[in-house]
Amino acid sequence: VTAALLSWYTLACLFNSTVIRVTNEEITVRNSPFWWFGNIHLLPRQLDQLWSERQEKVSGEPLFHVKGMLRNNRVFPLIYGLQNPSQALYIEQEIEKYCNIKDRKVPGEM
Repeated sequence: VTAALLSWYTLACLFNSTVIRVTNEEITVRNSPFWWFGNIHLLPRQLDQLWSERQEKVSGEPLFHVKGMLRNNRVFPLIYGLQNPSQALYIEQEIEKYCNIKDRKVPGEM
């Protein structure tokens, strides 16, 4: 079992890409071709706020994430593990613009 999970993880890290799709009807985040945690499907009207965060690592370069908050105050990772802060900020800003979400300060944001 451990070897199979390690193989799956390795394949996902090497070959997966993330596609973000935003329309008037839905927001989806899909990791493929290998299934991985973080696939999201929600309605734009459910989304209250987005922000970008920096995660310091003990060794190596920091990672950047885009997090979201639903109208019911549930916080979730939209995109995680980005290596460039500009990518995180771009994703955040474009989704906010398309969904007409007013940007406001969130504790811990970049």
